[in-house]
Amino acid sequence: MPNTRKKDNPASKDAGQKAIGNRPQDKLQQHLKDNDNAPGKEPKKLQLENISNIFRKPSKKTDKREEESLKEKDENIEKEIKKEIKNIKRKEKKEKKSLAARRRWLSEHIEKAGFDIPVSKVNKLIFYAGLIIVFLLTIPLVIISIRNAQSVVGIIIQTLLLWSLGFAVAVAILHVAFRSFIDIKVFQRKLSVEEVLPDFLQLTSANIRAGMPIDRALWMAVRPRFGVLAKEIENVAKCTLSGEDLHKSLINFANKYDSIILLRSVHLLNEGIEAGGDIGDLLNKIANNIQELRTMKKEMAANVTTYVIFISFAAIVAAPFLFGLSHELLNIVQGIATNVAESSGPQGMPSGGIGISMNIDSDNIKISDYQIFAYTCLITSAFFSSIIVSTITKGNVKEGLQYIPVFVGVVVIIYYIAIKALGLMLGGLV
Repeated sequence: MPNTRKKDNPASKDAGQKAIGNRPQDKLQQHLKDNDNAPGKEPKKLQLENISNIFRKPSKKTDKREEESLKEKDENIEKEIKKEIKNIKRKEKKEKKSLAARRRWLSEHIEKAGFDIPVSKVNKLIFYAGLIIVFLLTIPLVIISIRNAQSVVGIIIQTLLLWSLGFAVAVAILHVAFRSFIDIKVFQRKLSVEEVLPDFLQLTSANIRAGMPIDRALWMAVRPRFGVLAKEIENVAKCTLSGEDLHKSLINFANKYDSIILLRSVHLLNEGIEAGGDIGDLLNKIANNIQELRTMKKEMAANVTTYVIFISFAAIVAAPFLFGLSHELLNIVQGIATNVAESSGPQGMPSGGIGISMNIDSDNIKISDYQIFAYTCLITSAFFSSIIVSTITKGNVKEGLQYIPVFVGVVVIIYYIAIKALGLMLGGLV
């Protein structure tokens, strides 16, 4: 059979190849081949990888790693702050043991409290105050001894005991009172620093964003209304002008006060300075964080208001009323007992045919002894209830010391009013 297969036409084959080569995708491939062979240019694979990297979405793994690293940094900062606070407390305990260390500790706390008094002058004042107290106690003691017709030897022995043991006790009490006063004053200064710290940090942030250096921004952010903080920042500025490192001067300022908020803020500021980040934004975030902590504390105190109301009502209103009622019932029972004793005579209460006679003595419990017991119980309960209320509302006993005189005064007044009112209401029962 004749071969019917057609032979390929070379002209048509060349035309088809030209048509295929004129397509845009073929031109792109040829361009990439030429760029691969060109010297000094990136190969095609690298170009495609760079293009894909530009449009690639950030992976969640990198975000998680960054969050974990930030959490680790925060945890490390908190650990360092806690370690420094523990070290400071250990140093204070060790320093309290020796006499020279006690004087140093007292002078440091006097300086922290804002007083410029040497320790020697304080000791002299306490010594003279003890002498005055003992002298004032000696005069009534001698007068009472003479009225009781005591011997001269007894009076001399009593005065010697008073001037030896009494003087030592008076000096010890004055020392404890002075130290507690200094401690409370330091705590109040710490609260005043923490109260104005967010405003100061925001002003410093604004100064840094305006282009000031950090030390000048801290100096220019000082305002008279900042009080204690203004004086401390002035001291920091003086130290930096005299050549001391800003990092060291800020840490010395933060170590003066047992404040975790202040220590954390200073540590974050120093780390931001070392890292070279945006200090203005960092200070603004620290200020916002402190304000959020305050609002959270206020919300927590508002959530436990029912407990505060219950404790206050029980200690201030219910307890004095019940003690006043007991006082009046004791008066009624004693009045009934005296009437029965007068009617029955010396033989006691008649038996009534049962063979049992009762003898009620009205002098078993004295009203004066009961009043001493009632006042002691009421003042003690008011004292501890005020401490509990201050701990619930403020989170610290020192911050709520103003509640103690209020609770004690109100308790005594309500007890007195309850005695008088119940005496008028129940006085006709006897």
